Amino acid sequence: MASTYTFRYLEKDEFDAFYAQESAAAFADATHFDPRERIYRQEELERIAALKMTWTNRRQILIGAYDAAGALAGWSQSVQERGDEICMCMSAVKPAHQRHGIYARMLDMLLDRARELGFQSVISFHQATNNAILIPKLKAGFHVTGVEYRDTRGVLLKLTYLFNDERRHLLDVRSGFVKPDERALEILSGAPRSPHPPTAASAERAPAAAR
Repeated sequence: MASTYTFRYLEKDEFDAFYAQESAAAFADATHFDPRERIYRQEELERIAALKMTWTNRRQILIGAYDAAGALAGWSQSVQERGDEICMCMSAVKPAHQRHGIYARMLDMLLDRARELGFQSVISFHQATNNAILIPKLKAGFHVTGVEYRDTRGVLLKLTYLFNDERRHLLDVRSGFVKPDERALEILSGAPRSPHPPTAASAERAPAAAR
């Protein structure tokens, strides 16, 4: 179980020390690829490098999981996408340590830190058949908010976690899952802000992590 492991937030240099080697092994059977390695010409690579230099202060949340002997068992990397949104872009648990609750624990740590830092949403993208990841995220309170088709990764589901209860309720309203209540109609009408507590229905459906 996860209780036999140690989890901690990492600094970037700690993460970088193992990331390249470990990620190559963890995703050796994956079909996605980096176009920088297989497609782009040198001039395109130079322009991409120049663009990246203009956005160097993005916040990252890096998490490591270690077994009783101190060996790396899993990791997670999340990177700021825009001012109030962060993307959980890379997570892995080594085969010998899977099914011990490690991924769920790292997910909880990410949501705790993201909320603490003031992010309003966490997003992630996953192969549409990757139930091992989709199911725990949906249980944790993520919603399916889109489908993408990428040349580099194929068909992906976009998942979103919203920290604000009213925004979570609006997802249910906009999807047609529930009828709009008075507050939802007020928000959608463009009326000035006057916060109300979430409806009883949405409060009951919100996971513990969101309360």
